[in-house]
Amino acid sequence: MKKIRSCYGVALSILLLSLVISGSVKCAVAQGEQYFFTLSLIYRAGDTTDDAIAHIVKTELAKIGINVVLDTFEWGTFLDRVFFGGAGKTYDEGGWDMHICYWIYDVADYDPRSVWHSSAISPNGYQPYGWKNGIADDLIERAEKTWNFTERGQLYKKFQEEVFKDHPYAFLYIPKFAYVMDPEIENFEPIETVRDLSEVTVRGKTEEDDITLIFAMGADVKNIGPVLPKDTWTIVVANNLYNALFKIVYDPETDGYKLAPDIAESYEISPDGLTMTVKLRDDVYFSDGVKLTSKDVKMTIDAHRTKETGSVRYSIVATALGDITERPDAVETPDDYTVVFHFKQVYAPFLALLADRGEFGIAPAHILDEVPREEWINHWMNTGEGGKYPVGTGPYKISKWVKDEYIELVPNEYYFGKKPFVDRWIIKIIPEASTALAAMENHEIDVLHYQSVPPAEVSRLENRTDLKVLKYLHPGFNGIGFNLNHPILNNVYVRWAISYAIPRDYIIEKVLHGMGASGAGPVPPHIKWAYNPNYTSAQIPYDLEKAKEYMEKAGYNYEWLTQKPAPFPYEWIAGTLILGVAAGVSGGYVIAKRKIQKT
Repeated sequence: MKKIRSCYGVALSILLLSLVISGSVKCAVAQGEQYFFTLSLIYRAGDTTDDAIAHIVKTELAKIGINVVLDTFEWGTFLDRVFFGGAGKTYDEGGWDMHICYWIYDVADYDPRSVWHSSAISPNGYQPYGWKNGIADDLIERAEKTWNFTERGQLYKKFQEEVFKDHPYAFLYIPKFAYVMDPEIENFEPIETVRDLSEVTVRGKTEEDDITLIFAMGADVKNIGPVLPKDTWTIVVANNLYNALFKIVYDPETDGYKLAPDIAESYEISPDGLTMTVKLRDDVYFSDGVKLTSKDVKMTIDAHRTKETGSVRYSIVATALGDITERPDAVETPDDYTVVFHFKQVYAPFLALLADRGEFGIAPAHILDEVPREEWINHWMNTGEGGKYPVGTGPYKISKWVKDEYIELVPNEYYFGKKPFVDRWIIKIIPEASTALAAMENHEIDVLHYQSVPPAEVSRLENRTDLKVLKYLHPGFNGIGFNLNHPILNNVYVRWAISYAIPRDYIIEKVLHGMGASGAGPVPPHIKWAYNPNYTSAQIPYDLEKAKEYMEKAGYNYEWLTQKPAPFPYEWIAGTLILGVAAGVSGGYVIAKRKIQKT
């Protein structure tokens, strides 16, 4: 809360402050300012799309009496502020009020627990909103307890209705992303959770050729070790260092995705659904030559259900198998190549969870088993400290890592699968999107991560014959999260008011240049059996009068708001964004930001 004074005198300021918090204030605007209250909106520094959206939100919310202060943070600091050190805190306390972010979902199955269930509130999961909804929790829990996809789908569709109504998140759009690459590159899968760099080939080259490709992305990896949480850029690398029990593969028969064995050779689920027996391959080795056994699998899964490890999947695994202290023998290893899971309850999404190579890639027990779980985050397996790099079973291993500059991946000579076609991947870190794009256009790199491809540039890049643009609908959503621990945002009417004040169609058309789709919600449309099209962003039009109605319901009176804010120069900023990026410099956009601040 900032600069709130009574319209009737400074003497009543303390009383009015309490009324604002309770949601019943009728006149709480500072003299000379036309705002009921101030909220902060944070987002990742250097992201021109989020920056444009943030300024639009700031201007539109001013029209309904909400002052928005914008702030940006480097990616690691942003994550810490939202999910970890700042979890549960408001912006003034070192956390956040509102944030812009996008989410990635798996495509083989759906499991909302880690993002939407109250047990997964950060830092115990990926739920940063502080949202506690008993109805949603119950629907999630009931869906988890049945293997029947039809039943689960119906429950998840009702769950989406509850998210929509209670509105802990303002869904904006489904992102469309674009990778840009050398046109000779083939078999590059755009969806992160499915991609395997070892399957990439180069037209005109053979397996005998020595092939090096440079893959540019915007930030260095964090938490590269197994089990610990992964961000977008870390997934690029981690998914090639580790193998999980299962993997996600494209299914041409359904035009969708399905699970297939990876380290697992086969599995069997008991009739009551409470026991799963997994048979492992006997030809899997870690990159240091040590053979993988059931002991490694048990340690990995048990680490997820040990709070001290810091796994954001703790809530899920503890729900399925129990906390390690509660059910120490929930994972048994009768022999070196058999693992038996004894479920605490039927947990249907558990199979898909075991296909997450980043967080459920099998960790080496011969290195980590004797390390206290709370120390894993600082271990060289996770940090690469001292030139020691992660040991995994995947097709590649790290041969060199110069922090914030590049990572070199080379084939793992002990890999049980086919030798990778590409002999060397250089994962180059280029934080500035304009610099990365210029490098791509100058053919200094071979693949450019979608985060560094401004939507405004996609159409132009598609017209270049010397580049290939690979566009796809992202299995996730983009929007604005609300911190429900904030006394103002805890009011659902305020959240709905904000949501109605956001011009989603304009953002998709002008800011994203069509690189986005309407219909965003907590389930991606890729998972057809669980997606509910009736409760998505498509049902929330831009309507300032409706937004004001909700503000009135929240207890805010508009009698004082006589002078309407000047319209926001949308077309002008969109043009500036295009010019600034096309020129390969950020100077034009800095000027744009200054002008916006004056309006």
